[in-house]
Amino acid sequence: MDQGRTDDRQDDGVRADAEGVGARVDGGAAPRRPRRRVLLGAAAGAVLLAGGVTAAVVASRDGAPAPAAGTYPVRASDDGTSLVTADGDPFLYLADTVWLAPSRLDQEGWASLLDVRAEQGFTTVQVSLLPFRNLSDDLANFGGAEPLEGTDLGAPLEVGGRTDDPGSPDYDYWDHVDALLRLADERGLQVALVPAWYGYEGENWRGELDEGAAAAYGTFLGERLGGHRNLLWLLGGDNDPVDDVDKVDGDRADRVRDVRDATDAMAEAIAEAEAVPHLMSYHARRTVSSLEFFAGRDWHTFASAYGDALTWEAVAGSSGQGVPVVLTEAYYDGRERAPELGERRLRAQAWWAVLGGAGYAYGHEDVWDLDPGHGADSDASGRWQDALAAPSAADLTVLADAVAGSLPLRPADDVLVSDPGEGDGRVVAARSGDGRRAWLYLPEARPVEVALDAVGGRRVTLTWIDPDDGAADVVDTVDAEGTLDLEPPEDLDDAVLLVESA
Repeated sequence: MDQGRTDDRQDDGVRADAEGVGARVDGGAAPRRPRRRVLLGAAAGAVLLAGGVTAAVVASRDGAPAPAAGTYPVRASDDGTSLVTADGDPFLYLADTVWLAPSRLDQEGWASLLDVRAEQGFTTVQVSLLPFRNLSDDLANFGGAEPLEGTDLGAPLEVGGRTDDPGSPDYDYWDHVDALLRLADERGLQVALVPAWYGYEGENWRGELDEGAAAAYGTFLGERLGGHRNLLWLLGGDNDPVDDVDKVDGDRADRVRDVRDATDAMAEAIAEAEAVPHLMSYHARRTVSSLEFFAGRDWHTFASAYGDALTWEAVAGSSGQGVPVVLTEAYYDGRERAPELGERRLRAQAWWAVLGGAGYAYGHEDVWDLDPGHGADSDASGRWQDALAAPSAADLTVLADAVAGSLPLRPADDVLVSDPGEGDGRVVAARSGDGRRAWLYLPEARPVEVALDAVGGRRVTLTWIDPDDGAADVVDTVDAEGTLDLEPPEDLDDAVLLVESA
């Protein structure tokens, strides 16, 4: 997260201008079109996709149940290409980014946020265990509890006996983190934990790292939190572990110019101390994959990709290395500096990532810091609750329900016969795990030529889906022979094409 910046990375800005997204590229979040079909429930949507019925794909959700036993901890599939539940069922990593939740939300606020995200189809929330130091020198949480003795990562601060009662004098910073993890588990959500956000150019916890403190902190985290099943670990934070220290003060910059060993020490200590093995990766700076620095480490069990607006590039660059890929960050809704992405481009980020076979993390500028970043009495306070209902978040409900019966998705370049294009016009295609369905996302509505034999069977059904509301229009059911030119309905700005064996 490039929080706290007054200037985005220059190369991002140059690219944005070159790709035509330096201004709000699609005119902002335009009013949604009237729905063309009555939307079905989630269960009906799954039946629709399996059977090719003409109707809508998506659901209005009536609450989200806790996961069945065996969901967590999430792990890598046997072939290393995707995420699966503890029982081996496909798992869609669809995350909201709420970095400052542990320090800024009480249990009630956290529960209300989780209720919304669970109902919308999110499966994960991404948080930083510690506050961001560039935002405030005060490390205490909303209730005044401190996480550490001073700023020493090797000295986590625990007070009295453990309790989940926020009214108890013993309710400390880590009791609160425990409570947040339990509340997420009750709602069927996984939590991705960043132990100590290193920060853009090292502006947060990078300067406090050394191997001893990192190992001690890792041991504490593994012992204290590692028994929760619904978590995974994401080390680093918007920072490459070598150089990338322009905002670290004084002689500390030389001391922490290379923190790979300290990061290894933290990761290995967590893995050794935790009662339940969890997936683990590293969050580098924008456009850099965790594979660049930590590929092959025993603790590095999934690849974290950090994308610019062209998330298909970031996912492709991290794929094929024997570990699942998660696009752990891209551009957020609500940006007030270039590139400002409207709803269609935000939606493209998600579809590109998921059809690329990766997990996807969404973000909103008013949610990641829970918007009291300018002080609790700021006019901004409370804006995050409204932002949970942003159209860009609703678009992820459409995506999640649409692909639910098709996981795991695997890139399938052979489905598309015509040129996929480049840049923000890139068409991506994926095939379902059972091979009977193929999905194509067109970020700009244009004609495409598809291979009709891409999903097997003697006949195939072709359906256009509106990624804005999930409404579906069946084109035809045809013999699965040769290729066919197709053009999206005229009222779609972007489009999803489903090709499924009839």
